[in-house]
Amino acid sequence: MPDNKYIVLTCFGKNQPYLIADICKVVTDSRLNIVAVEQNGVHGVFVMFMVTEPVDENDSSDEAYLRLKRNVAKLSLEVNVDLVEAQTALKSVEKNLQVFTIIGRDKVGILKAITNTLANFRVNIERMRHLARGELVALEMMVDASELRDLTLLKRVIQNTCDEVGFDTIIQPDTPFRQRRRLVVFDMDSTIIEGEIIDELARAANVGDRVAELTARAMAGEIDFQEALRERVRQLKGLPVSVLEEIAQGMRLTAGTYELVSTLKAMGFKLALISGGFKFFAD
Repeated sequence: MPDNKYIVLTCFGKNQPYLIADICKVVTDSRLNIVAVEQNGVHGVFVMFMVTEPVDENDSSDEAYLRLKRNVAKLSLEVNVDLVEAQTALKSVEKNLQVFTIIGRDKVGILKAITNTLANFRVNIERMRHLARGELVALEMMVDASELRDLTLLKRVIQNTCDEVGFDTIIQPDTPFRQRRRLVVFDMDSTIIEGEIIDELARAANVGDRVAELTARAMAGEIDFQEALRERVRQLKGLPVSVLEEIAQGMRLTAGTYELVSTLKAMGFKLALISGGFKFFAD
């Protein structure tokens, strides 16, 4: 591209079939190559951003710009055509995108708190959508952190904001690696279900205090974890299977588990359950 300029289209209008095909035909007929494109359609509204350049390296960007400006008049959309310096045009598509996923029990004011935080850092929200609705809410925000000097600070402030309103958050760069993730693995006790199975068994065997003591010592590093586990299970010797079945019948899913699992399955994720406890209850 000899004059180092791109021709940029911004299209806006009513969403209709074949719009993208019509736009691509006009661009191609104008002897332009598509360098980058972003498009979205929401509630019947069509929006597209496209960066183009002349196919022929001897074709000037000024002439190509005038040619395209004439041809877009055929489209049933509002179209702006601009001649932009290459660095400026590519800056619009080569962004440092970060994805914020926020999960928690629905609460008035969560969006206000997080969007205010982002606004204070002058970070623009590119896209936002709900992943789950109901008692448990999952929200995904894609933000442009290109102009941010300290992403670590923003992550810390967002985490603190979510902690204050009782939400969990994870922040990841928007890369193909993130997009290809399709496996979610859950712990069982105190995650998928409420409470710890071994504590329920210990109470049924009237050794709750002894098992709690062993757990506390293992967590404090006073005794080996494997040794503590064996000793805790030893305390349950003689407990009848009927008690295990009764406890299994009384297991309760953590609030929001059903909505979360249903949403992940609908999105095509594979799900797995792991437990350091008892296979009897996991099954």
